[in-house]
Amino acid sequence: ARQALERAQRLKPHSADTSTLLGNIFRGLGQANEAIAAYQQAISLNAADTNPRVNLGHLYAELEQYDNAIRAYRSVLKIKPDYAEVLTNLGNLYRIKKQYAESIRVLEKAIGLNPHSAVAYYNLGLLYNLVGERPERAIHAYQKALTYDANLPEAHHNLGVLYHQKLGNLDLAIASDNVEPDSISSHVSMMAFRSAPGFCCVSKIRKLRRIG
Repeated sequence: ARQALERAQRLKPHSADTSTLLGNIFRGLGQANEAIAAYQQAISLNAADTNPRVNLGHLYAELEQYDNAIRAYRSVLKIKPDYAEVLTNLGNLYRIKKQYAESIRVLEKAIGLNPHSAVAYYNLGLLYNLVGERPERAIHAYQKALTYDANLPEAHHNLGVLYHQKLGNLDLAIASDNVEPDSISSHVSMMAFRSAPGFCCVSKIRKLRRIG
């Protein structure tokens, strides 16, 4: 496939779509510099196309070049301000950068555009914990996340921890986390980027200190 795309690029040197596809292949092969160059070429060929900008943001996030990823995502939003998935990813990056107020603002905007986003609600719950919001707000966010995606073990776990630590309700904690009382973890898993239909995205699992 890579050889076919390189051949297509030689035949159509001014095709932004071909450059984007080539960037995706380089990214899959772990050749980050080549992928970045291909995405940048695609952007130069068609500045209005959001796809290479989105994929460039994902790649920078994978490389933990968060400032570059933020710039790439923000460039997408200048073209398409209502891109909910990009807003969700941008909110996650602001969280990683510890810009919590901005992260909450962006995630709430993402939810406003896509009120059925389990990932956005999940990460909003994490943020409410980080900034010391009332536990009811975090609980509500996790519950909403599980309403739209019941297969989020991290949300089940974090909800259980909140029930136990903040509300003192061990029965609810056990029911939510589906674990024995003595096995409630001292760590909380956090999902930073998740794929959404229609575009590539990076998924990362990070360990955080215990919430609360």
